Amino acid sequence: MLPILFAFLAVNGAQDYHWRGAIARGSQVEIRGINGDVRAVPSTSGEVEVEAQVEGGASPGSVQVQLMRHENGVTVCTVFPGEKVCRPLGDSGPGARVNFVVRVPEGVHFLGSTVNGGVEAQSLKSDVQAYTVNGQVRVSTTGTVQAKTVNGSITASLLKPFWSKAPELSTVNGGIRLVLPSSANAAVQAATKNGKIVTDFAAKGLVTDQEVVGRIGGGGGRPMILRSVNGTIELKRGL
Repeated sequence: MLPILFAFLAVNGAQDYHWRGAIARGSQVEIRGINGDVRAVPSTSGEVEVEAQVEGGASPGSVQVQLMRHENGVTVCTVFPGEKVCRPLGDSGPGARVNFVVRVPEGVHFLGSTVNGGVEAQSLKSDVQAYTVNGQVRVSTTGTVQAKTVNGSITASLLKPFWSKAPELSTVNGGIRLVLPSSANAAVQAATKNGKIVTDFAAKGLVTDQEVVGRIGGGGGRPMILRSVNGTIELKRGL
């Protein structure tokens, strides 16, 4: 990542952070939280808009929001006292809770991550990556989705019957519910250790209560990977 612009803004419990700007179609907007929720919704302006708010009575200047422009798009994250840059993905931090809302234009990829909180991306028109450790993931998009949590469930809806990359959904302690268009064709790899697999689609291949390695639809189609250790996997038929 090669940063070309840094912007810092102090945030406290009574003040929001807001940034708005244009990034190219095919680029990525990344929101990297630590403690707090990350939520993405469609942009109506054609530009990326980011809002962040500290939850509770954090002292003024105790938390900063950092925006970094780079060759792939923009990254926005929280920075705590004594730190100068974003923490690595999955690295926990101090207790202040910062909630993000981002408005994502069509064709701009979204990557949202946090450690303690949920990640939600609803009705997007782009590829989505969503990661948390302790929280739920909820996604609906016309693109593809990659989602992972440790302690939480994943609910995802793919709004088109084809995708550019393999959807990958993974959790340890939680269930997975994936809704696909009724016309979807896909190679399915699904497994759970302490749960079961429930599907609305007639799968051909290896099909058991805890593992599916086969195909749905009329043949062809790209793969999808669904993994849970302690939870049920549901493959549901949408419109």
